[in-house]
Amino acid sequence: MQLKKVVTVYKKEIKDTLRDRRTLMMMVLVPILLYPVLFAVVGQIMAVGTQQLEKEKSVIAYIPEMPIGLDSLLVANSELEVLVSPYPAEDLQNRAIQAYLEQKSSETGDSLLIYFDAAVDRSRLAKDRLNALVEDYQRQLQVARLQEAGVALDLLEPLKIRAINMAPPAKMGGMLFGSIIPTLLIVTLVLGAMYPAIDLTAGEKERGTLETILTVPVQRLELLLGKYLTVTTIALITGILNLLSMSLAYSLGFIQLGIMSGKLEFAFSPPVFLLLLLLIIPLALFLSAAVLSVAIFARSFKDAQNLVTPLYILLMFPALIATAPGIELKGILVFIPILNVSLLFKEILLNNYSAELIFSVLISNSIFAGLTIIIFSKLF
Repeated sequence: MQLKKVVTVYKKEIKDTLRDRRTLMMMVLVPILLYPVLFAVVGQIMAVGTQQLEKEKSVIAYIPEMPIGLDSLLVANSELEVLVSPYPAEDLQNRAIQAYLEQKSSETGDSLLIYFDAAVDRSRLAKDRLNALVEDYQRQLQVARLQEAGVALDLLEPLKIRAINMAPPAKMGGMLFGSIIPTLLIVTLVLGAMYPAIDLTAGEKERGTLETILTVPVQRLELLLGKYLTVTTIALITGILNLLSMSLAYSLGFIQLGIMSGKLEFAFSPPVFLLLLLLIIPLALFLSAAVLSVAIFARSFKDAQNLVTPLYILLMFPALIATAPGIELKGILVFIPILNVSLLFKEILLNNYSAELIFSVLISNSIFAGLTIIIFSKLF
């Protein structure tokens, strides 16, 4: 095998691939333009929707025999609109009201029940408002009874409990984006590799140019490596643009999650970016070989898309598993491809990683990448 011939094939395939509009769209347009627009639009819609909900009154009802004074508090509350409903359960189901109250008595004491529909946003908001009002009412009752009994009010609250978040804004941002970025990264790496992989295999079969290429004085292995490096290069460029776009979209204010999640900071420092880039390389090698190994069986571009789509869904499973709560990078998970990178991304953004972990993940992904390359070469 001659390296010069591999480079020649690589240059030729890169040039042809960059002329393809679909590849350019997935490589440049999606990460650079889609993320800022997507997050800006979604963030604005969420903000407007939340503000609109908060401005609306919650329509509620209550079954008579409310505790003394609670009914007047309900009517006087500016956030609530009280309706008389003879059948509140049916009205709640039909969305004529958004929640209702009922008092029940038992041997252990009286209970105040709040009925709501957790599948409806307005009903959940009505529940929260009723819950806050009822807690204030209960507090007033407690204070009044203590005063009647001549007991000091401090007895009601011997300890003041406060929860203090010690995580700095950068760590909070790492926690949030550590769950988002790996999944989006897997998506963009696969999509970045998919179109050039299909075009360099099934596309050439469909155009009838693969046979012509096989007649030139180039070994099969040299041709294979040229095509494989082309797909990996496009996937890597897509992944790098994805990381940069996410960071810039947040730093420029397109991603505004601080209102919902507290104070957040998110930015890639040069060492962290280089470390993430180092992790992307074996991942891109693995994903590119996996996509090529499936696309090589197709006889047309459409046929290849049908074959690659199930693989795309299969490759997404490990990334989605990494978002589950309680999943940590330890034990056998260190050696599971895609899953280990997704979990390590989260740990890096939380600044909670070690050189041993990085080395283990790199070695395991490099081994899997090597195995998939061998499989692809045999299939080719």
